[in-house]
Amino acid sequence: MQTPIAIAPPEITVRSEIAAFEKISISEIRKVELLNRRDRKYILSLDQLISILRKVKDQYSAVHINDIPVSEYRTEYYDTPNFGMYLDHQNGKLNRYKIRRRTYLDTDNSFLEVKFKNSKKVTDKKRTLSGEAKQGQFIEEHSPYIFDAL
Repeated sequence: MQTPIAIAPPEITVRSEIAAFEKISISEIRKVELLNRRDRKYILSLDQLISILRKVKDQYSAVHINDIPVSEYRTEYYDTPNFGMYLDHQNGKLNRYKIRRRTYLDTDNSFLEVKFKNSKKVTDKKRTLSGEAKQGQFIEEHSPYIFDAL
């Protein structure tokens, strides 16, 4: 009879790979903010992700918040009753909005964000700490939507 091999959960493996990156503080990353950027998303297997992380660890830094290399967050999305923003995203429409509240569980910081992806596929993100502004006013100033209709 063979002895079973214990395999670590995938998130532990990814955490340990990211923990090997040079650390950058949250205050340093705030200088950059990344509010105007091009996003690209890829579908990878866990093995591919780990291989890439190992290859690029000397070229990139990773934000460690409270000495934690991977942050967890909760996101709440705002949308129209007919899910117009979601459908625009799914259909690849440009000049579209995404409105969300993101809470980072490790720091308990919560941001209200309005993101606009333009016809050049560039995303412009406006955000505020949730407690700093009235959410309806912020959404209405940075999007064509009326808060009470979302």
